[in-house]
Amino acid sequence: MALLNPFEAEAIERTLAGDHPQFPALRAQTKHIVGVERNLTGVGFFSHLELGPSAAELRIACRRNIIGGPHVELRGVAHGIGVVLFVIDGYISMLEGFTYDDPWPAEVEVVSWHVPDGPRGFCFPEEAP
Repeated sequence: MALLNPFEAEAIERTLAGDHPQFPALRAQTKHIVGVERNLTGVGFFSHLELGPSAAELRIACRRNIIGGPHVELRGVAHGIGVVLFVIDGYISMLEGFTYDDPWPAEVEVVSWHVPDGPRGFCFPEEAP
């Protein structure tokens, strides 16, 4: 299994920048990523993250969360891309990157990052049994 590539690592770091109360534990979880299964879709990617057992004490209370990440301008991609980080069972689990109207580039060359202001996460409550 692969490890995070430099773009994925920076996308996660920028997604978790800020002072949201969940972010410190989620940032700490990134140090426990032991593998990445990457799937390219033609218009983006899904990077499924595997955490080692040492991340167990870093579980956050919000069991399911979708955190909107930065808008990224890439060379050769007219409208840039979006990034979303998924939290499942209290742990970071998947990074998604997607274009808005272009194919995914063969080489990812970042021109600029734009992290939105304001709330970027949506916590879903526990499902009733």
